[in-house]
Amino acid sequence: MRRLNIAFSIFLLLSTSGTAFSYLESDLEKLKDTNACNGCDLSGANLSSRKLRGADLRKANLAGADLRSVDLRWANLVQANMDRANLLGADLNSADLSSAKLSRSRLDGTNFDHANLYLVDFYRASTRGISLAYSNLGGANLTGLNLTSVNFRESNLTSANLNYCNLNGANLIGANLSGATLRGAHLRFADLSSANLEGADLRGADLTEAILDGAIIEGARFP
Repeated sequence: MRRLNIAFSIFLLLSTSGTAFSYLESDLEKLKDTNACNGCDLSGANLSSRKLRGADLRKANLAGADLRSVDLRWANLVQANMDRANLLGADLNSADLSSAKLSRSRLDGTNFDHANLYLVDFYRASTRGISLAYSNLGGANLTGLNLTSVNFRESNLTSANLNYCNLNGANLIGANLSGATLRGAHLRFADLSSANLEGADLRGADLTEAILDGAIIEGARFP
């Protein structure tokens, strides 16, 4: 295959199993020519480049892609399929991932500060050390995730599903959790100062030594 001089340096490596990639040459040419990948299929490709900042990857199929430490700040990943993607240590500050699929993905140490994560599916994702400060997580599915000590400061979690999450020690200062479901969630030592819990469902949650100073709790259902 001839060398592709793509503007943001995408490096494609053959898999050790010898399985053929499912991406198309035309998709790579589109990336080269337009820095856009609207509806493209790059599943199985290794995109471990640091020069994808601000890229247009709407509806891209990045399932299983290796995106470790990639700079995707301000990238457009609306409705992207990132199922099982490896995003360890990636930077997605201010990226738009609304309605994206991140199920079973590796997100340890990933930066999502200021990102739009509206309706994102995080089902069974690995999330140790993730940062979600000032992000929009309205309606997102975070069920059962380990979010110990994660920074959610002033994030929007309206109607998000946080059932059975481990939020022990999490920073939820000023977060909007109105209408969120946190049934069976672990919130020991979590800081919910000035958080909006209006109409939130906290039945069965462990709030031992959680900080609720200044929190709005009208209509919230507690254990």
